[in-house]
Amino acid sequence: MSIILHGVAIGGGIAIGRAHLISRSMDDVPHYGLEDAEIAPEMARFDEAVRVTRKELEMLWGSIPENAPAELGAFLSLHIMLLGDATISREPREIIAQQHCNAEWALKLQCDALVSQFDAIEEGYLRERKNDVLQVVERIFKNLDGHSLQLLSSW
Repeated sequence: MSIILHGVAIGGGIAIGRAHLISRSMDDVPHYGLEDAEIAPEMARFDEAVRVTRKELEMLWGSIPENAPAELGAFLSLHIMLLGDATISREPREIIAQQHCNAEWALKLQCDALVSQFDAIEEGYLRERKNDVLQVVERIFKNLDGHSLQLLSSW
């Protein structure tokens, strides 16, 4: 199978090779069904992605320099707290079990539900917390996909 991409070139010539997807949008989340025997391993895969995400955030939080703005620590603390919330860390497991679907799809369904709840909030500051939820979910997606986000070695 071949795909031809058209666009504006930054250099001359023709390129032939394998394309690697670097970033996946929430619209490109794979959806596939699971057999009963696949449910427990899929939940374990989701749990591992959450665990790795928590470890990443805690490492970032622990490496904040003393002269960094206080908001940075609060930002990371909020993300760690959101990751521990049942609506992000446990609800997708229930979706996996009930719908026999893959972890990415379950996380997307839960994320869509949370985003719609945030969109319904009238108060602007609280409504904007939706972006924090999206950032945490994006980290989990990357870890489910096996592409953990690179940790910053220095600020």
